[in-house]
Amino acid sequence: MDSLLSAAQRAALARIIQRSGAGSEEWLRRLFYGSKIHELVAEELTASYGSRFLSNATGPDFTDLFTGESIELTTANPGAIVEHLDRGGAYMNSLYAVYMLPSP
Repeated sequence: MDSLLSAAQRAALARIIQRSGAGSEEWLRRLFYGSKIHELVAEELTASYGSRFLSNATGPDFTDLFTGESIELTTANPGAIVEHLDRGGAYMNSLYAVYMLPSP
């Protein structure tokens, strides 16, 4: 999965892991991968649909500007969608797209 990350992202990840101490590596890797997956999905949506989807900095990840629907990307981990629903607000009516990260 490290091949998804740019050289700068890999270097930043290594620095953060080094500063954070033992036991944080896997959690931080997944955080970086999740961010990269969101970035790649945003690029693909733009390439396929032009300006139809708005990438959001807060709240659900994307808004379909044609339908007004909110879309949240999250992992297929058990409980991931429930964790988002527990936040309330716009997450309650969002559409959910799930993805799986490969095993480390």
